[in-house]
Amino acid sequence: MSKAFRPVHRSFAGSYSGISVVRHGGFKESCNCNREDLRDIHINVVAAESEKDDETKYVIVEFSPRWEKKFDLDDSDYNAMLQTVKGQIEGKWVKSEGYMLYDYFHANASESLRPGKAGNWRATPWEVHPVTTYTVVPQP
Repeated sequence: MSKAFRPVHRSFAGSYSGISVVRHGGFKESCNCNREDLRDIHINVVAAESEKDDETKYVIVEFSPRWEKKFDLDDSDYNAMLQTVKGQIEGKWVKSEGYMLYDYFHANASESLRPGKAGNWRATPWEVHPVTTYTVVPQP
């Protein structure tokens, strides 16, 4: 490997459990070739009910388009698919497993790196992306 080459994403397996807050759907992203028909489902997860409205506590987990199909979600109508996922997990304690991804695109909006910065909307740049399995579990 050349000294000039620096990988920008490092991933490893991980999991996160918390209360799901499905606030919005995904946007066009470079990892999906910026295609409108390939959009992730972004899910914000918090560790306690009292944190649901505090964006600086959000840990992000994402269902990628290829995994949406493996979850038997119908991606022909994105908004309908998003509503299905909301019905399954919104406000419930969910364990998400998959690959941990350091999302450097949004590191500057992470409370862990820039504490107290106005406009922070996530706790950490680390996220579970893609989620490869998710399960509604009892609250601990």
